[in-house]
This record gives sequence, C-alpha cells and structure tokens, in this order.
Amino acid sequence: MLLWHCVMYEIPENLMIDILLQVPAKDIVQNCVLVSKEMKDISDKTALWKRKCKLEGKYIPSFVKKEDFKKMYFFNPYTRNLIKNPCAQEGLQHWQVMQTGGDNFIVEEEHHGSQDVTQDMVQEWPDRNINNWATSYEHCEKMQRINLGEEGVVAEVLDTNKPPIYISEWYAARHDCACHYELEVKLLSGDEQELDRFSFEVNVPQWKSGEWTKVEHVFTDYEAGVRFIEFRHLGVDRQFWAGHYGPKFTLSTVKFMFD
Repeated sequence: MLLWHCVMYEIPENLMIDILLQVPAKDIVQNCVLVSKEMKDISDKTALWKRKCKLEGKYIPSFVKKEDFKKMYFFNPYTRNLIKNPCAQEGLQHWQVMQTGGDNFIVEEEHHGSQDVTQDMVQEWPDRNINNWATSYEHCEKMQRINLGEEGVVAEVLDTNKPPIYISEWYAARHDCACHYELEVKLLSGDEQELDRFSFEVNVPQWKSGEWTKVEHVFTDYEAGVRFIEFRHLGVDRQFWAGHYGPKFTLSTVKFMFD
C-alpha cells in the first residue's frame, strides 16, 4: 500500500484519468475507490465520467450539471428506452398484469396469424429476435409504471427543460379474427396525479392483412412536476375464440427526444 501511495503521488492526475478510462466502470466504483483516498477522489472526478460518457457514445444534453455525469454514465436516462422488457424477451417480467382473461397472455416468437415483422421493427431492435405478446378472448391488460427519478432523470430537467417524451408501440391483428387494441400512456406527478395523457384504440375487422402498425406520440410542453410515466396496453379478440386470436403487441417504447 505504501508503494502504491508513492506511485500515486508521482503520476499526474490527467494521466491517472487516462488510465481509468481503460478500466470498466463497475471496477472503478467497486474496487478502485478502495485503493486509497487519492484514488477515490480521482474516481469521482467529473472529468473522468464526462470523458467516459463521450467515449461510449452516451448522449450528453447541454443542461447536464457537472455533478451528474457519473449518474449519467450509469443510468443513461436521456437516450435509452425506459421501458424494461419492451418485446417479451423476458416473458411478463417488469410488467404488472391488470387483467389476464380467456387463455391469458402468451409470448410468441413466430407471430402466428399475422405478417412477419417489418424492416423498421428490426431497426428498432437490431441483433435480437422480436417476440410479441398475444392476447385472448377476454381482456388481457398490463402496465408498466416508470419512476423517472429511479431511472436517473433529474427533476429540474423535467420541470425546466421539459424534453419531449416519445412513446410508441407496434401492434398487429391476426388476419382471421376481429380484435380490439388499446394503448394509453399517462404522465403523472409525484403523488401520481395525472398531468397529461395519450390514448389510442382501434377495432380491427376480420380478414385484414395482419400487418404490423406503429402507434406513436410525442408529449411536449407538459406541466412541471412529471415524475412517473404509466404505459398501459390491452387486447381482446372480438369473436370469442379459444386460444390467442386477439391482437399482439411489441417494442413498447418510452424515451426522451433531443436535437
């Protein structure tokens, strides 16, 4: 340890930062900070985390404060999809099931009864297969509530900068069964009062093509105080057939938009 302290005093701070840029971030916060007080101080430097953000392509809005770069690196809240498990790769994990009627939700890998996924869908989820949830002959409904603070979003950013919030989802009906699909997204305050809402619903008749359709919306100029986003979707077939003839949906998305 004494030898390490001697070495630390001999290495300029900017060179130590260059060295730490090559170290995995988790190792920095879990191991390097334990080496010495000097190493901990360098590991907390804004210059280190700002450079790591840039090197790894994490978006840095102009309003980010210097003390937020470390949080920005680990949470990356302003560019990633804030929905967890957006296309059924983990079954129903991270989703709260509100209603699971008929033969319940199932996860499909082959999109039975509808067309295959489009190239636009593949671009949204590259390098991975796109699964979907399929619904049944009674209401199948689930929701996910995003706590923006826990995802690393700074309250001041929401209240002052109000970056546009983009939401979207792809849905498809089976070609051989009529169905009903709904999507509703709410912006909620800290005490979960509704500040804004987007709603979409459609009845698809039987013998349609079964093609995938994208629903999307952008929240702009919303009230100050947004702290939660509630994303809810529902499907049911309209012919009461056993099995999973209701609409299917996937690639649920909530993310911020910046120029």
